[in-house]
Amino acid sequence: MYERLRLLYLADGPCDQVDGVAFAGDPTTPPYPETCQTYVAYLFGESVESGASECGSPAYALRLSRSNWMWNPLARLRVMRLIRKIDPGAICTHGPVARILALSAAHSLGVPSRLVRATDMGQTLTSDLLRPIIRADCHATRFITDSFSAAQRLVRQEQVSRDRIEVMPWGVAPEFICHRDETSVAEAKHRMGLSAHEPVIIAAGCSMRTQDYETLFFAVRQLSPHQKQVRLVIWGAGDQGKIEELRSGIARHGIEENVILPPPSTPLDSWIAAADMGVVTSYVESISGYMLRYMAAGLAICAVNVAGNAELIRHGESGYLVDFRDSDQLAMFMTILLLSPELAERFGEAARERVVQNHSFERALHARNDYFRTLSYSHARSH
Repeated sequence: MYERLRLLYLADGPCDQVDGVAFAGDPTTPPYPETCQTYVAYLFGESVESGASECGSPAYALRLSRSNWMWNPLARLRVMRLIRKIDPGAICTHGPVARILALSAAHSLGVPSRLVRATDMGQTLTSDLLRPIIRADCHATRFITDSFSAAQRLVRQEQVSRDRIEVMPWGVAPEFICHRDETSVAEAKHRMGLSAHEPVIIAAGCSMRTQDYETLFFAVRQLSPHQKQVRLVIWGAGDQGKIEELRSGIARHGIEENVILPPPSTPLDSWIAAADMGVVTSYVESISGYMLRYMAAGLAICAVNVAGNAELIRHGESGYLVDFRDSDQLAMFMTILLLSPELAERFGEAARERVVQNHSFERALHARNDYFRTLSYSHARSH
């Protein structure tokens, strides 16, 4: 038996955790005990000095001042003390403050560091922070991304060397996601208080800032004359303020009778089981975890053709890719799938097969475990 990998995840704050499925070496979720021990540190965290994070990993809050953090020697010193205390085999960072402080401290201490999830968010990749980070230490800066599209954008737009980018797609466990059929869908709709004849479209997304709901509302409004019974389920809308913002948009388009905003206590899988198709409106994700869950359940999908969505969906084979902010195109493809259940079923089966072959949990698990263990091994060899 080998010693477990010690991985330090340093983030600006608790809200900076990266969404994803539990993997060995994934800093946001409980690690597999036989492979990895994760330590979580927040620069602007809770009032307690140490405790347990939501994932059960040892957690620390450094409580740095938000003013002049970049030029504060004490901030860098506290980060270095934490690194010495944990003595990790590798460090992962998320958030601009964590990246700049950790890269500098890790380089001084000889600990390999990586940036977690370089997504295809334009406002992130083109920010003024990214270039100074890259220039600060070209040897320490490495990027972990979950799509080739985000990697290509880093290369083209930010002139990042390709050998400094590791592409590791996310994965799901299809065997734990209910595989839909006509009978199960009808039963799921009944449990949700819907008729078996009401078409259900699921659109999940936790960030209003990254979801193009306006285009989706336009498309649903165009469906209404032909599909008066269609139900659009927006799951994970967020807090009450975001829900009210959604409600105002729904009322502006006059589709109140078509939209369902389920309470947070309702599991997403329950609505996926009742859905006839899935829609992905996010325009900044490199690989959508929601899309992977739709595909694993055998749902046909309409998705915005941005970032890594084209890596998951083959247009016209396992779903449809829609141009950004093209409500007419989105309405057309949604209508095709709603009026052609056989086509939607064929797309769903192809999507599930693609997930099983290319985005299985085990495949992603081994990729991350091997990657972080290689970091740890390289670190040990250098000492």
